[in-house]
Amino acid sequence: MRLSSLILPELEAALLQDPAQAAELADELRPADLAELIQELGNDPAGRMLAALPVESAAAALDLMDKGRRADLVTALDRSLAARVVAAMSADERADLFRNFEDELRADLFARMPRATSADVRDLIQYEESSAGGRMTTDYVALTPDLTVERAIDEVRRTAEEKETIYEAYAVDPNGTLLGAVSLRDLVLARAGQTISAIMDPEVVSVPPEMDQEDVARVFDHYGLLAVPVVDAATRKLLGIVSYWDPLCALTGMGKGCA
Repeated sequence: MRLSSLILPELEAALLQDPAQAAELADELRPADLAELIQELGNDPAGRMLAALPVESAAAALDLMDKGRRADLVTALDRSLAARVVAAMSADERADLFRNFEDELRADLFARMPRATSADVRDLIQYEESSAGGRMTTDYVALTPDLTVERAIDEVRRTAEEKETIYEAYAVDPNGTLLGAVSLRDLVLARAGQTISAIMDPEVVSVPPEMDQEDVARVFDHYGLLAVPVVDAATRKLLGIVSYWDPLCALTGMGKGCA
């Protein structure tokens, strides 16, 4: 029996009497279980559940929910709360969510979110959803080539919770041009004092933002990658990365946000 089925009756009762107690109960769950649980609720109690949860927990659950259902739930939330929750979502899932919004709601949320977050969404939604640009996230680790490995490891630690993946970091110049890639393993094994430029791999497999997601999936399969950078063909500017579970959607219909 699924975990959501076991605690659903208790949660629904708590939502009617004390939403804070329901949030405390639900916040003990893993994000995937919380997402499943909210999807089992009707629209009204699901909205109350999202409103009662800490913003980060609500965002993590929305990241993993059915696309149509989460759009309906966010649309029904108080606009100020909706802006805070979607701003805390992962960049790629947030962009997918905005593609489902009417122009009026989209504009209102843009106005309520931090300017950098709004700009990030605008950049991502310009691409076709089934393209590399439409599947990418801007939640990646970028490092300058002159950083020592010690400082680079500190930077990875500092930002790890905000990133889609930390298995690979990318060296970029001040203009955002992709210079190379360095794995977490390489960082850990490097000698003290070495710089990123000394240990990075300059021959990085990348894809253009226009590439269809099925072709991106084939790139993953051919090279055995965990993530692939999306790069502007003309400028070599790093636009984002596609993580391994995203192209799985194209081939199997499974993975984060595939529903």
